[in-house]
Amino acid sequence: MVDNFFLTTQRCFLTFSDKKLAPLILKFCIDNKDHLKMWEDNNPEEYYTLKYQKSLVKLEHRELKCGKAMDFWILKKFDRIIIGKVAVFGIVGGNLSSCMIGYKIDKEHEGKGYMSEAVGKVVDFLFEELNMHRIEINILPENIRSRKLAERLGFTIECLSPRFMRVRGKWSDHYRYVKINDNYKEFDLC
Repeated sequence: MVDNFFLTTQRCFLTFSDKKLAPLILKFCIDNKDHLKMWEDNNPEEYYTLKYQKSLVKLEHRELKCGKAMDFWILKKFDRIIIGKVAVFGIVGGNLSSCMIGYKIDKEHEGKGYMSEAVGKVVDFLFEELNMHRIEINILPENIRSRKLAERLGFTIECLSPRFMRVRGKWSDHYRYVKINDNYKEFDLC
């Protein structure tokens, strides 16, 4: 089990992918296969094997080291089971200073405030610690629960992006929600 947690909330630990987590990640994926298939692209059957999950953990770790992405697995504090994930990807610095986030939650923990807690903590980290200027969340129009979460956290709709992301094997329109860091600090390189 992972003992070094990166972020904590009132009820959760958020930690980066780790090979020790692979069995728990696999359990989360299997337990939520039907629950999440509406919001994800079609996963191959190999996705639901320990070998495949270990290879994804390696990839996530490599992307973290390169500064391209951060995958936060959400563990419930008191029973240390994985209940979700907040993925930060498309990280760009410089005069763009932006990233995108996506998230998913276990069917048994949906609607209980865990995702608001976790996503809110990650957004705070991205703005306060990494000084990101802009964060995007792209959401299917019919995913009302996710849209309400984004709005609760202060994200606003910027536009509808046609055929933005492949979901269930087809290119789907998504609403682009955006939050700007009002406390962004310009760097003085001199």
